[in-house]
Amino acid sequence: MTLHHGNYLDLLLHPAWKRKREAILTRDGHACRHCGARTGLQVHHRQYHRCARTGHKLAPWCYADQYLITLCATCHTAGHRIHRIPRFTI
Repeated sequence: MTLHHGNYLDLLLHPAWKRKREAILTRDGHACRHCGARTGLQVHHRQYHRCARTGHKLAPWCYADQYLITLCATCHTAGHRIHRIPRFTI
């Protein structure tokens, strides 16, 4: 499994994340799973994982699809204000 550390925003520009993101958007019908919006879509990680051996976060594209969900920017921001994202060492 690929592990990365560094600037998270740079990782979101990586071709592997772009492919994974598009797969999740397609799976979710290019709509926010919370409100149904079809614009301003983002793919949200439901939880974050770190490697037990190295302590590095997993690269954004290394997550199983079940840990990713399509949200519009509004629902994504609201969710982060209300809920803490669980973090696990695997």
